[in-house]
Amino acid sequence: MRELDEQLNILILKKEKAVFKFGMGAKVKDQITGFEGIVVARADYMTGCRQYCIQPKMRKGGNEYPKAHWFDEDRLHDGKPKNNGGPQSFSAPTK
Repeated sequence: MRELDEQLNILILKKEKAVFKFGMGAKVKDQITGFEGIVVARADYMTGCRQYCIQPKMRKGGNEYPKAHWFDEDRLHDGKPKNNGGPQSFSAPTK
């Protein structure tokens, strides 16, 4: 049992150093459903899963806040282009 506790403590320490892909207040969009909003909370699970709570904007004329929803990190995109290492467009230097 003590060995298991030690392993658990090691996992916890490693996870505390985890870096989230999106910061609080970032505007993100779910790539599957199109749901978009602002990151208002983050969760980092022992299993390695990171989730974000996304709060959508108020609807015009609405009198209730729309419900926020939780999404896995890999489903979210912030609209910034990704550099996947493929061919890149660039301008040649001019003289």
